[in-house]
Amino acid sequence: MPRKRTIKSHKGLPTGWRLSYGSYRYSVPKAQRHLWDGKSQFTLGKTLTEAYRVWADRLQIQKDAKTIGDLLEQYIVQVTPTKAPNTQKTDHSCVQRLIKPFGRVPIHQLKPHHVYKYWNDNRVRAERVTEQDISLLKSAYSKAVEWGLMDRSPLHGTIRLKKATTSARYVEDWEIQEFISVAPKKLKLYVEFRLMTSLRRVDILLLTRRDLKDDAIYVQPTKTEHSSGIKLRIQWTDELRQLVNEILALDNSVASMYLFSNRDGQSYHNLKTGRANGWESMWDRAMVKALNTTKLTTRFDDRSLRNKSLTDDDDLENARKRAGHTKEQITKTVYRLKGEASKPNRRKSTFK
Repeated sequence: MPRKRTIKSHKGLPTGWRLSYGSYRYSVPKAQRHLWDGKSQFTLGKTLTEAYRVWADRLQIQKDAKTIGDLLEQYIVQVTPTKAPNTQKTDHSCVQRLIKPFGRVPIHQLKPHHVYKYWNDNRVRAERVTEQDISLLKSAYSKAVEWGLMDRSPLHGTIRLKKATTSARYVEDWEIQEFISVAPKKLKLYVEFRLMTSLRRVDILLLTRRDLKDDAIYVQPTKTEHSSGIKLRIQWTDELRQLVNEILALDNSVASMYLFSNRDGQSYHNLKTGRANGWESMWDRAMVKALNTTKLTTRFDDRSLRNKSLTDDDDLENARKRAGHTKEQITKTVYRLKGEASKPNRRKSTFK
């Protein structure tokens, strides 16, 4: 039997932590070993929730945070373990990014303009990720009020982030090509799949192997499930079947029933929150890379793929069926971004 591979991952974890052989372990500083049974290495637990609970109990975290770094540490110990596993990982990544600019700032000295500066300095790099950072910071300050560290959060009702506008526009083929040339393979195959099927992101991320039938791909769109009840049946073509086979052959670390799964084998889409944070972060990173290293000059978002897919179909009725719309007018006016093709009048010879 092959030896179990040791997985080491330090990203987003507190200093001294590592993930090894399926457990979180802590390299204990000499000055703290009396708190850890005299051990230099201490196994915290197999899940982040368990690991943080043990860590907090051992260190006896006090509610006397003086700096933003202290506040974030207290938040990550007391609040983060109550969240879903994927959200916990997102919290850790946020804290790692926030520590450098804010870690030593006294908690009472943070002002809204500091947060706006962080937003403006980082949004171009990754807007969605920066938004997550600020959201966690606001949440931590709300907890600071709850814990009695201050009477009122300086960020409550004062932060209104102005996001980059991504108005509906038609994305050209060359723009797609530039983007996928630097995107991870998983994202490249996703783009192709969405352009072929016109499915919404949520429906693709929730798609499972069970939905792949012999005659077609069966989809119950989340948007129509409790309204029109329309179901989709996307018939196989040789190209679509080949693409799906490539998706199924992706090298995932954990076997999963989902066509597109995260490292834990779960869907990127969180049914409780309605968000797909990990997926959005991957998209943002690829988009920033494309803008910085390719001929792409204008950002486009994930939703543009559906618009492009429905626009590129010359058969309006087929586009309507694939979109799951009850009326052609919706497909025509909302999703088809190119005007109706028309021919000009002949040039009048009398004007020559």
